[in-house]
Amino acid sequence: MKKATLLPLLITLCSLVLSACTPEGYCNILLFTDNLNRINGNKSLSLSGYTVRDDGYKLIIKNESGEVLLTAEENEKGDLKKIRLTVIKVDEKGNTKPITPAHGEFFRSEAAKAMEAFTFFDNEKCAEAVKKILPMKSEDFSRTGELTMDVEEYHLVYYSNKLCCQFTVTNGFLEETESTRKPESRPLYGETANTVLSEQ
Repeated sequence: MKKATLLPLLITLCSLVLSACTPEGYCNILLFTDNLNRINGNKSLSLSGYTVRDDGYKLIIKNESGEVLLTAEENEKGDLKKIRLTVIKVDEKGNTKPITPAHGEFFRSEAAKAMEAFTFFDNEKCAEAVKKILPMKSEDFSRTGELTMDVEEYHLVYYSNKLCCQFTVTNGFLEETESTRKPESRPLYGETANTVLSEQ
């Protein structure tokens, strides 16, 4: 009798322990910030460092090579649905300034870290995705255009215009992306109706 009640209790306990090791639900700003601090190996970021606007958070990350603007957008439940990193290509006077190799490397590094903190993917997977979508040469940041790719349920976009370059990661479960709205090619009703009638 004791063995019969002990077995279900052990199974329940094991499942609780195993589920405690995996993230539940979606990432929120607190978890995202904790993840970034863990990835950076320090506790330098705090919630008070963010500027809160409407449905998002903004934070300027800087080092000696330049600055990157981090934006995190949440839904009505407080789940982060999108993160974006932006690097500016103009100065205070509106003149174009080139992205230096060091600034470009900083942008790529912060993009990989932010993606890892947001998606819970490992560092290698995020670094590989960033390498595929972001320019690897500093002079290529001056070009304009857009690249997209999907990594599991996350939609990645690199967008560049004359003013800035942006890297965006969107959780496809929380926000519909363009990749899920592809147009379907269907014949017109009249064409299919005529075909069916002519066959009879």
